[in-house]
Amino acid sequence: MARTRTRSVLVALWLSAWLLALLAARDAYGEDPVDDEALRPPRPKACLTGPAWDDLDDDTGALLPQGLSEEDLNLAMGRFLPSLERCVPGNTALTAQLAVRMEVACDGRVQGVRMLDDGDLSPALVGCLQRSLHCAEFPAHDLAAGYSFDYRLRLMYLAPPGARAR
Repeated sequence: MARTRTRSVLVALWLSAWLLALLAARDAYGEDPVDDEALRPPRPKACLTGPAWDDLDDDTGALLPQGLSEEDLNLAMGRFLPSLERCVPGNTALTAQLAVRMEVACDGRVQGVRMLDDGDLSPALVGCLQRSLHCAEFPAHDLAAGYSFDYRLRLMYLAPPGARAR
């Protein structure tokens, strides 16, 4: 009985060491360490209709769709940005400034993310950030062709003492 228990403990320790070695090797080769299923794109909302003739202002004489306001963008990004932490491997210190161009469909879902400045981050980390940003949720708007905007991100993650920096 004691021999079986000892053997089970040794097998469990070996499997744990093997799993840790696999995770360390994947991180060393720069592969994306996160599960892409953790974040999902939001459900589409009904697109808003553009302005009606009743909305015509006598002073301007023009009817223009509004798209998203700066407040809409800041609220949506502020809610979403903490989820980008999933892309940073544990015990990693990192400081970077990035610039992205995002395109939001009228249904509030992100239809395009392009890195304008990747902050010299690894391609795996940049790819994870781009895929994650596709899951941000915005309010529906009235621009049928989509609303594009540029956004600057400042990432700063502090690691515990003794952790490696990137």
